[in-house]
Amino acid sequence: MLRMPPEHLQVNKRDPEGRYWICVTIEGVSLVSVDRNSNFQRKFLYSEESLERLLRWGAKQNLLQLIVQAVHQGQKNRGRMPLTICVNCP
Repeated sequence: MLRMPPEHLQVNKRDPEGRYWICVTIEGVSLVSVDRNSNFQRKFLYSEESLERLLRWGAKQNLLQLIVQAVHQGQKNRGRMPLTICVNCP
């Protein structure tokens, strides 16, 4: 995608190499851990009022790119900001 935010958002800090099911619904996109021992999931909704919001997405071959609006862990004082998530899909 063109014009991607330079800051990246890590989906799950506790499991940076985690694997996720990518679930698309009419409300947004969810990343759900495939690990049966984990109940981790993270939702990015289309709604403007959502704390973590999906702004744009793109895919090419095995790479999924999400542009989201969320609070960056290192810059909480800036509030919600555009961030990039890159997911390698084997």
